[in-house]
Amino acid sequence: MKPQPTERSPPCDCQMPGLFHSGVPGVLAQVVQGRLVADTPVWHCPRCRRYPHDDAALAALRALGIAGDGPPASATYTVQCYVTLRVTLTGIVADDPRSAAMTARDRFCLDEQGPETEFVDEVSTFLVTVDGNTDPAQAEAFRVNWSPVPVDDPEEEGPPSGSDERRPP
Repeated sequence: MKPQPTERSPPCDCQMPGLFHSGVPGVLAQVVQGRLVADTPVWHCPRCRRYPHDDAALAALRALGIAGDGPPASATYTVQCYVTLRVTLTGIVADDPRSAAMTARDRFCLDEQGPETEFVDEVSTFLVTVDGNTDPAQAEAFRVNWSPVPVDDPEEEGPPSGSDERRPP
């Protein structure tokens, strides 16, 4: 049996993009290229309260190599996970199957068809970029077995380079 989508509570404000998004849940701080910006404050999130006070939040950043002396322990990344969904659109008037498929693509809107969406497969592809890097040519794509996907090969299945455009595998 395939896993079904579940409703999740919305993320805390500290996990939303913005100037003080540190990449660490419960910590508000200015982090650039995986490092705490020098001479900037670190706060614990008063909403989710994962850390009891600001010093504990700073200690968490130090433990992860984001704050303190030395090189960062790791970089931060943005990862797009491509999954297969099934949305059934009925009543499409067309001259042939290809025209029907093209019309369906043009009519598809996840916001409108959300309740009709069926999760049918696991993640198929990952598209990864270093946070802050806007050059799509530097994105790397991987299949679920972690083998690389040539992101600029038009014949290859998977996401287009640097794009969040959805297309079937």
